[in-house]
Amino acid sequence: MSTPEARLTIEQLSAETDMTVRNIRSYRTLGLLPPPEVRDGVGYYGDEHVRRLRLVRELQADGFNLKGIKQLLDATHDSNVLLRLRRLMHAPWTGETTQVVTREELEHLIGPAEEPGLLQDAVDTGVLVPLDDGSFEVPNPLTLRIAAENIKYGIPLGAALAAHRRVRDLCEQIAQSNVDVFVEHVWRPFERDGYPEERWTQIAEAIEELRPLSAEGVMALYGPAMADAVERTLGDELRRLSDAGQ
Repeated sequence: MSTPEARLTIEQLSAETDMTVRNIRSYRTLGLLPPPEVRDGVGYYGDEHVRRLRLVRELQADGFNLKGIKQLLDATHDSNVLLRLRRLMHAPWTGETTQVVTREELEHLIGPAEEPGLLQDAVDTGVLVPLDDGSFEVPNPLTLRIAAENIKYGIPLGAALAAHRRVRDLCEQIAQSNVDVFVEHVWRPFERDGYPEERWTQIAEAIEELRPLSAEGVMALYGPAMADAVERTLGDELRRLSDAGQ
């Protein structure tokens, strides 16, 4: 029985996915593609074949070899599940888009980097990415706005970058700690059970839900911690000031 989606010849599939006919046949031989639907002696391919070929190319770009990709496809039983997991691996944290600023715009925001090496420090910490035309990409514009606010209130750029590095390092530790807990209590049992087909979707859903939830958990702890730190430190400073007049 024919399926409506099987509409592409191998030549059309090649054009659709920008892959050679030879590669498509090779992938089919390796088991990376399901067989085409044959009608009147002609093989026809559909959306699943297109998805698989694009997924194979993306996984190759991630460093997976064809044998490993075949293993992943066999384990997940569904290219949609594997595609979903790959998207989760590469999903940006926020919906905020990157920003490109010229050197003049950068100096307007944070002033000239008078201390030697400060601009390179901003590049090394990932706040700025230099572009060929002399401008800079800002992967997370919020970090630049925070630096600008710090400078406005008298905090030097070098001190702001140093604080950014410390916070980034702590955040990496917190993130890895949360991921380690997930691996130990969710992924390892899933692995020990032999990666059952019906649980792959649950795994993807767990990652999608726990990822933002872990950030909310950090913020829930950070708010009171910041309040306590401000109260404690500012209280100490006010007491010092009051003692100075005695």
